[in-house]
Amino acid sequence: MVRFWIQETQDRRDVSQRFEGPDIDSACARGAAWALPDSLELYGDIGVRTEVGEQGWGRVVVRPSIRGPVGSFRWSGGVGGFFTGNETEANRIELRPFQGIGATWPRRRIFHLEHYARLEERLEWETDEWNLDASLRFRYRFQTRYSFSGPVENAPWQVLLHAEGFLTLAGDAGQFDEKVRIGVGLERGFGAVWRARLDLTWQKGRDTDL
Repeated sequence: MVRFWIQETQDRRDVSQRFEGPDIDSACARGAAWALPDSLELYGDIGVRTEVGEQGWGRVVVRPSIRGPVGSFRWSGGVGGFFTGNETEANRIELRPFQGIGATWPRRRIFHLEHYARLEERLEWETDEWNLDASLRFRYRFQTRYSFSGPVENAPWQVLLHAEGFLTLAGDAGQFDEKVRIGVGLERGFGAVWRARLDLTWQKGRDTDL
């Protein structure tokens, strides 16, 4: 799996808009963040994902979110809206509220290790009979950042290694049921606003080894 996106931010303080989806051959995302009072941030992303093949699909994602600090941790929450157009089965609409908490440790000058755990409440409907698949899912991701020169926060070039596990705690997972994702990325910053990233990712899901 190869993923590529361009990111726009208004605040470089640990802003990380990411698309995380199953079976992606290519993805493009654009995100923004705005500073709010009391150290809160309103942010989000909008994008398109696709898989090409006999059972190909295309997906549109809108995900408004908010986050803030809790001691040495940071919390986040929001709701994702997903529309999936399928080639061989009914299209699907999903609403996905989520709550997460993250931290960066250890934090070195040219190396960071980021941890992020979250719960997702997934509500997914088929558009032919409008049957509902509801589930509760836990996700945990850790990601390393290494800069070629200078502090990680300001480095124009960064190498990333990331791994994520998924666990459905209750309910029917619906069309997409990821189990594990491992990847490597190369990220390039263009000033304080734009960042571009290329990801190569291996992913395993239900009845599928990608």
